[in-house]
Amino acid sequence: YRTTVSIAQPTAHAELLFDGAMSEPVVYVNGLRAGHWAYGYNAFRVDITPFVAYGCENVVAVRLNTEQLGSRWYPGAGIYRHVRLVSTERVHVDHWGVFVRTPQVNAEEASALVRVDIENHLLKAVKGTFSVEILETDANDRIGRKVVSLRGKELQLNAGAKVTDSLLLRVKRPVLWSVEHPARYVARVKVFADGKET
Repeated sequence: YRTTVSIAQPTAHAELLFDGAMSEPVVYVNGLRAGHWAYGYNAFRVDITPFVAYGCENVVAVRLNTEQLGSRWYPGAGIYRHVRLVSTERVHVDHWGVFVRTPQVNAEEASALVRVDIENHLLKAVKGTFSVEILETDANDRIGRKVVSLRGKELQLNAGAKVTDSLLLRVKRPVLWSVEHPARYVARVKVFADGKET
């Protein structure tokens, strides 16, 4: 497989997220081996940041090999699910890096414990923090007004490291979910590095 992608912003961190590719995929960017995955049935990601030329077309190639899968069952071959280019700032929420638990929910109050993993792909340490907003949704599942927000303490984000921290937010008189009224809330996370939202 071969395609081209362009990333304009030189401060970006870029990953390819594969939902499924059978089998033994090897990913190349501009002719250089960026990564591989020794399987075929589940999602994986490849950091392509070191291989990207910014502001121009980059050639992405994926080689798949099913030669060793000879059996009476045909496992299929090829990229069989979505592939996404995920481009972020160098200080960002890690992939699958937000986890929300609701340890207490009743008609008077609900608490939401939001755990966030933040990655720093800069070559230097920065002071960072994050904020969480809880927002309502309407009957059509459109995001509505902000119910509560909270900003965390300052964190030391060392170069090339990941930091995990949590915030506990409380929603007064929440609209409770039911089959008849499937109310839903959304948690929006924002990350800040040296005071700048990233």
